[in-house]
Amino acid sequence: STFKMSVWILFFVCFTVAQCGVIFSESFTDYTYQSRFNEQYSYDQHTPTGEKDHFKIVPFGGKNVLNISLLYSDKSFEPSSPTEPRSELREKLFNIPCDQQFTVTWDWYLSQYVDGYWFCFMQLFMDTAPNVMLRWELGKYYLWLASGHVEMKGNITDDIGVWRTWKVNFVLSHSTSGYVEVYKDGGLVGEYKGQTAIDGIDTSYFKQGIYTQHNVHAQDTTTLISNLVFESVGDSMIN
Repeated sequence: STFKMSVWILFFVCFTVAQCGVIFSESFTDYTYQSRFNEQYSYDQHTPTGEKDHFKIVPFGGKNVLNISLLYSDKSFEPSSPTEPRSELREKLFNIPCDQQFTVTWDWYLSQYVDGYWFCFMQLFMDTAPNVMLRWELGKYYLWLASGHVEMKGNITDDIGVWRTWKVNFVLSHSTSGYVEVYKDGGLVGEYKGQTAIDGIDTSYFKQGIYTQHNVHAQDTTTLISNLVFESVGDSMIN
């Protein structure tokens, strides 16, 4: 039947491209997250104390969560790097392919923020450059892509001291079939349709944290994250 054929096509696509379902899930209740994520932070702080100043598991609201902090005195993550200070997690075990649908969700709590500081809090990074970023900059949230940017709804002052659930649906593509949809607490706050992958690069990886933008000085900034889930929902041709 047509229904059975559709089921077999969906199964075949999921099995041959990348298994449908959860690729990775992290609640950050303990330090086992370090087996999947590299920590990128100020190169001069790579001591046990310095690491805990930037990444530490803390009890909050009746559960353990990951506390990520950036400090005013922080430098780039490598001595030779020209990039701005960051405290970021870099997922290291899964290469995100093009032309496949993915969804990533996480709970996010901004506990410390200095007005006027601009930063990125999520990236899909393609080898040498980011192709998708979520940023707070110039007094607005932006969905930033290598091919342009889209202003998103919301104001960071409304997100300080409040748990927010972010969700990003996306297809990375060198063609116009790519898209990115960004939701906050279930409401669509920004979207883009078109090319979402950098020419000549076929895979990306996921990053999450605090990454200074626009050459502003690093400021003491802290976020808490929990319940990070990254999943495949099939080939981009399946709707």
